Amino acid sequence: MKERGNFLLACFAVVILGLSASLYADTFEARVVGVSDGDTLTLLTANKTQVKARLIEIDAPEKKQKGGQESKKSLSELCFKKTVQAVVKGKDKYRRSLVRLYCDGVDANAEQVRRGMAWAYQKYLTDQSIDDLEK
Repeated sequence: MKERGNFLLACFAVVILGLSASLYADTFEARVVGVSDGDTLTLLTANKTQVKARLIEIDAPEKKQKGGQESKKSLSELCFKKTVQAVVKGKDKYRRSLVRLYCDGVDANAEQVRRGMAWAYQKYLTDQSIDDLEK
């Protein structure tokens, strides 16, 4: 009976470690090496891999649209050339990583909305606090 208990405990530990590893794999540190617009950047990981990232739950004007340059500048001020934490939530149809990005501890997604440089993307919104920033 004791052997069965040890076996179950070992199985439980393996499952927990596996889940922890998969959760950890969804978060990584990188350096921001490019800002395309107010919601899209290029990250460089520690192993020198470039990752195109799209900030989740927000939408910002494109560079050529009204306010686009200001939105890009705002995101650059927040994150460019900084080491950031990216929490990956998936990939979009363009194979960009969908991320919540923390620059100097600041949630860049929410900060862009707070500054008026982006708006909450209602279709994909899961963080109600971002929507509240617009009100």
